[in-house]
Amino acid sequence: VKPGSPAAVDGQKPRSFPALAAWLYGKRHALERRIADELGQPIDPGALEFEALRRFRSFAIASLRGVPAAPALDGLRVVPQEAESWIDAWLRAAVAEAGRGGDTVARNLTPLVERFKGALRATPRARASAGRRRGRRRFVSAAIDRVSLAFFAIDCDDGAILDANPAASLLLGEARDALLGSSFSRWLAVGELDEMEAELDAVAEGEEQRRFRCTVVGTDRRRVQLDVHVTRYVRRGRVVALAVAYPTSPALERGAL
Repeated sequence: VKPGSPAAVDGQKPRSFPALAAWLYGKRHALERRIADELGQPIDPGALEFEALRRFRSFAIASLRGVPAAPALDGLRVVPQEAESWIDAWLRAAVAEAGRGGDTVARNLTPLVERFKGALRATPRARASAGRRRGRRRFVSAAIDRVSLAFFAIDCDDGAILDANPAASLLLGEARDALLGSSFSRWLAVGELDEMEAELDAVAEGEEQRRFRCTVVGTDRRRVQLDVHVTRYVRRGRVVALAVAYPTSPALERGAL
């Protein structure tokens, strides 16, 4: 693969890298396994983030083959930050899979990644999400921000994190702004999604207080077991689970998923 960016330039024919395109297509399942390992949970083929990743992969392979391509985002309803985290994981997986050729792979794919991200951020959904984010801090008072326990406001309808305090950010190793709008299920250990959904359903159906245990996996891939206390909160028809998480174990070994 020759150095240089294969990204299409408006009005110009993109440079082609057919060998890299063929390699990426042939390695697609291997890259998905690497992504699952990094995320700490199996990939759900029906996830909106995976659909965004599929569209990015098609865009990238077409561009590498020298076909003028634009990101196909019509009908894609996904939180841009979550989709970007999957695409970044895919890029890291490709670099790792390439071994000694990783630098060349990164050099050729990074412009395509950035172009696709830019298109995602420019969608009406992304702009609307950014506008809503300014009002999301209403869910957490200044007092909650100062406590040492992790606090999350979770939408019972779709599991999205509406707000979080600095302790939650520290727990998961993710900036608070990046947490907002992401799905809480993204941070759960393998096998715990069903129980979490059942707890949110119970709150949505009228349970005022719930308590359960779960294990989360931070960005450093260390697991922490939590005792979660949930209080039901309703505002303008939206049912929110106000969750305070008490760590019941020190961080477990990285990769022990």
